[in-house]
Parts: sequence; structure tokens; C-alpha cells
Amino acid sequence: MYQDIENRLKKRLKQLLPWTKQQIITCYRIYDNDIPEHPFILDWYESVAILWFFPDKYNKTIVTSTEYETKITSIICNLLHISSSQLFIKYRSKQKGLAQQYKKLTHTNKTITVHENNLNFEINCSDYLDTGLFLDHRNTRRYVQQIARNKRVLNLFSYTGSFTCYALAGGASATTTVDLNPRYIDWTKRNLALNNIKVRSTDNIICDNVLSFIKHEAAHRKYDIIICDPPTFSNSKKMKHSFNINSDYPELLNACLKCLAKNGELIFSTNSRSFKLDISQFPSSIAANELTKKTIPLDFKNKQSHRCWVLSKK
Repeated sequence: MYQDIENRLKKRLKQLLPWTKQQIITCYRIYDNDIPEHPFILDWYESVAILWFFPDKYNKTIVTSTEYETKITSIICNLLHISSSQLFIKYRSKQKGLAQQYKKLTHTNKTITVHENNLNFEINCSDYLDTGLFLDHRNTRRYVQQIARNKRVLNLFSYTGSFTCYALAGGASATTTVDLNPRYIDWTKRNLALNNIKVRSTDNIICDNVLSFIKHEAAHRKYDIIICDPPTFSNSKKMKHSFNINSDYPELLNACLKCLAKNGELIFSTNSRSFKLDISQFPSSIAANELTKKTIPLDFKNKQSHRCWVLSKK
């Protein structure tokens, strides 16, 4: 039962390691539920591994959960040449929205600083389901950096502010960063400090409901670049209504487009596997260009973890 997963992990490492060294990538995905009998995700963050188990998918008739998890963790530690203290284990199950996904799991506060494209980011290995840096958007972040010079950038659903760090590193003239969760606003400020980026008078970091913010913002200023990477679903108590990207995206994106300057770019992404973008939901002056093939990095190619478009005014 375990030889197949050990072989699969060995194969993945053989494929990925030359690429990561060539591209100077130190944080990457090793395994993502590739074999149905082995439901887990494994990521590497420079000196530690993060392992997410999916207990709902276990075949409990074959082996107990404890036995399975013990064996898998042993295999991983041996293959990666790490101690158990360098492996952080988390559990993913069916979630009921963003509030559950981002709630604190522990208060261990095991954090490390990792590096990506000459930028630094704080990773929390222990306390949340996610770490603070979505690895599948590595290319998207670099794209923002490449186009940001002298641009006004709006980062919505900003999480820990990685896109803002890239935009400022790329020479953005002004940035506005918006997230509903005050923890992530503070985390954004720490990430900026890690990169020796001083918040100027032209840079705003705002704790607010994104939909409320952009409906108000359109009357005050326009942006050259808008980054919109919303959750698939959210039922936060701070919102009047629940949010579902599959049905609510027209309202969200049309509000974003009202904030977009002439010749600007709205970079929109989603990890909803059932999402379908209907261009007829937008004014005829709007063009949509899908960038997914460029934004999905090699370590995520097999799963296509997100889809990404640029919306612009013709």
C-alpha cells in the first residue's frame, strides 16, 4: 500500500528539484492528492514541510487513520531528510466558508521567513489552515511586479499582502490594500516591513468589506491595476450576506471595473472548479483575456489550482 506513494514522491522530487534550483524557487508543492488512495497535500517551505491530510477521503476499511498518518509522515521525513519537528500536520475537511478556513487552529505561532523572487514573506506553519502565501500564484505575483511601475494598484481580498509587496517592489506609484480580517492587515504590515518597504502617504492599508469599499471607491479614484482574488465562498459574520463567486461575480467584477482607469487591467482569479466566466455579464467595452496557462506554475500544472483572467476596457 505504501510503496506506490513512496515511489510517487520520489518521482516528483526528481522532477521538481532541478527546476527549483534553476529557477531559484525555495517554496513549492510536492504532492497534491495525485493517487486517490493517498489523500494529502505536501508543500515545502525552505526548511519545513506542511502536510495536509484529508480524513474525509480515507479508506478506513484498509487501515486506521492513526496508522496511515504515522506511516505517511515517516515516509516524508525520510525522503526529505527532515526531523518530525520540521513537519507540520494539518487537516482539511469540507468547509462551511471563509470564516472556517481562516480561523485560528492553535496559538503555537511557529513562523519562519521565506524568500520568493528576492522578496521576503512571513509564513505561519502552525496556527492556520493556510500558511500566508499561496504558492500557486507565484507567477501571478511576478506578473504584477512586471507591470506595476508608476501604476496605481488596488489589491482586493489582499490576505497577507503579497501582491502589494510585489507591486511596490515593481515601482507602483500608489497602492491600496483591502481585506476584511484585521489579522491579515497586521500580517500585511509585517510583510512590508520584512521587505524594508515604507508605507508612504500614497499607500493605504484598509480593513473593510471589499464589496462595500469598491462601491464607494469608484466615486473617488481610479486604479491602473486591480487585483481581485476572492474566496470561492464566504459567510463571515462581518458581511450582511454570504458570498459565492459562481453566482456573485458579475456584481463584484462590474464594481471593480468602475474603479478601473482607462487602459487599466483588472486581474481576476478564482480557485472554484465549477466557475464559468460569462463575458456578456459586462459592458460591451470590456475584453477578457485568460492568463491561466501563464499563471499556473510547473508544480501546480497537474491540478490547475486556479484560473486567471485580465479584464480591460477596449
